[in-house]
Amino acid sequence: MKSSVLSILFLALAFNLSACGKSGSDSANLDPVSNFLSGPCGSQVVDDYNSVVIKCKYMSSDASAKDCKSMAQSFQSKYPGINCEARAVSTSSLTDTPMTITSAKIQSVIDNLTALGY
Repeated sequence: MKSSVLSILFLALAFNLSACGKSGSDSANLDPVSNFLSGPCGSQVVDDYNSVVIKCKYMSSDASAKDCKSMAQSFQSKYPGINCEARAVSTSSLTDTPMTITSAKIQSVIDNLTALGY
């Protein structure tokens, strides 16, 4: 039963979390509270976000679900209240699309996993 729940959760996460490419301006060392509220995300934020996306996208067991939740919580702690835009890079097309990284998206992942008992 839990594996089918993980599959459903994966589908929900796939729509909420998409990996981003690095932005044109590298603002990786900016203070997360004051500088990530608008404008491009720094490369460190994008790297950290992509790590969460990859960890959560490939959940296949209880252990991987717990790891996903832990990484999402760490991201929330490192970038509290984040709301910034990066570029989502598609490997199947040549165009980039804006991707918003928000605290609410990450919190949604944490809340869904908590509701499932992780």
